[in-house]
Amino acid sequence: MMGIVMAANTPTLNTPAASKYTSGSAYVVNVTLDTNTLNITNATFYYKTLTGGWTLIGDVVNTTANRLEWSTTFDTTSIVDQEGMTFNVTMTNASADPIPVSADTSLTVKNNNGNPSATFSSSTFASGRDVLLN
Repeated sequence: MMGIVMAANTPTLNTPAASKYTSGSAYVVNVTLDTNTLNITNATFYYKTLTGGWTLIGDVVNTTANRLEWSTTFDTTSIVDQEGMTFNVTMTNASADPIPVSADTSLTVKNNNGNPSATFSSSTFASGRDVLLN
């Protein structure tokens, strides 16, 4: 007896990648499906930090013929640099019915927008001289 196992409607959260870094004001979050036999049209992206609940990134409608990819941009600059951020995507069809996808799309990443910077504009010394520091 021979059996065939075929994956269908399996989402893959491509960016961010597990254990990698997010950064920047226009970070692209992307999910793809291997097939779309359930007529999935919408992908809703979320993130959460270690200390917070789920926050909506965006809801994306795909109107292409094959509906196999969804992307949106995400501004990470307001998020404190940290490890342990989790991303997730849920998917629905045109009637907004939740779609039972065959894989968990949650993954954990790190947010790193670089070193903090400080700028000093001026200072006065006891001698009364002004110094400009850059």
